[in-house]
Amino acid sequence: MNQRPTDAELVEIIEDLAGGRSRVESFVVLDDKPGMRCVATATVTPMIVAPTGGPPIGTVFAKWFRDAERGLRNHVTLTALAEVLRDERRVRVPTPLGFATGRGVLVMGAMPGRPWSSLGIGPGARALAPAVGEAVAALHLSGAAVPAEYAIGDELRTVHQWAEQLALASPPADLLARYRDLAARVETATAALTWRTDAVIHRDLHEEHLFVEAAPDRDTIGIIDLDEARRGDPVVDLAHLALHLHLAAGTSGADLRSGPYGAVERAWQQATGWTPPADGFAAQVALTSLKVSRQRALGYGTRPRAVGASRWPVIDRVLALGEHWITRSG
Repeated sequence: MNQRPTDAELVEIIEDLAGGRSRVESFVVLDDKPGMRCVATATVTPMIVAPTGGPPIGTVFAKWFRDAERGLRNHVTLTALAEVLRDERRVRVPTPLGFATGRGVLVMGAMPGRPWSSLGIGPGARALAPAVGEAVAALHLSGAAVPAEYAIGDELRTVHQWAEQLALASPPADLLARYRDLAARVETATAALTWRTDAVIHRDLHEEHLFVEAAPDRDTIGIIDLDEARRGDPVVDLAHLALHLHLAAGTSGADLRSGPYGAVERAWQQATGWTPPADGFAAQVALTSLKVSRQRALGYGTRPRAVGASRWPVIDRVLALGEHWITRSG
């Protein structure tokens, strides 16, 4: 594991990976978890010529990885995706500018546009749902040479680690018991299913990782934070996005397809010719509910983030969705 560079060192790394021709004009640390990760943004002048042939880059992101091997894998993945999607109009990914191997720092161009989440849940956001479905389909069908493969066994081991992390947050006893019960049911359900490995999946797809860049003829959807991208089953992304959009909408009930996600899935099906398997989708929704519950308990994940005792009603609702959907698996 490597040490987090100082802010001054991050500036030097950015300027070096920009080819030595650009200088950092402003620098801001956006997210700094000591000993874990650091994300910073900087504006540079003159703007950088994009190596993939896109528009010049004036704003960059630098991401430090404590695990340098993970950072390098992310760089390889992002480079492969940027290359195969360079002429794809339906989707855009960040442009990688380089990786500082000895420091574990990846530098990339900032994604143009604004997060889909910033549009709320009104008509504007709903109108973009088909474009989001097409963009996700383009990612899944990209055929990029992603080095890592999704493994359900690894996911299940992580679920048990999440239970222990949730326990440290001192939730009400009934919530912790429900979490552990659902985790056991998810383990049984997912182990009985067969998972595809022929698509490029995001693994953490939600409305804050989808960007909208307006254009006169067609809005372009950008997908960011591809740290966890794998070769895997598209249903992982669909279930993840479905649960997050349902929670963001704040609607009652457990019908995930009644809101924007329904339009996303229909466009995705039309673009891919695939149909999400009902049992796999249900199991992945339940698995995602465990992930989201743990995030809410620890104070991170998508916004808004509840704090203190207000976390527990949120987690109660998330677990209820997982409990509903696990009954539809198998």
